[in-house]
Amino acid sequence: MTLYQIRNNKNTGGFDVKRYDDDLNYENTYNLTFKGRQIMCNCPAYGYKCRHRDMLPIFELERAIDSGRFYDFTNKKWIEGINEF
Repeated sequence: MTLYQIRNNKNTGGFDVKRYDDDLNYENTYNLTFKGRQIMCNCPAYGYKCRHRDMLPIFELERAIDSGRFYDFTNKKWIEGINEF
């Protein structure tokens, strides 16, 4: 299971997508930025469809950005977390 959180990045005006393992160990951060109306991601799938861009509207709909909640993308479910960042 891979868990994700999304945080506002005030420096870029975009978002940071933080990835954690199922023990909540931090693994990586991907940056979402805007180029016009297009969302860009710096992950290895850059230039292709990636899950990080797909997650942004899910987090927005659930008002989960900066919430401390974790999203299990594979199983499409939310896990309550703590807001420690």
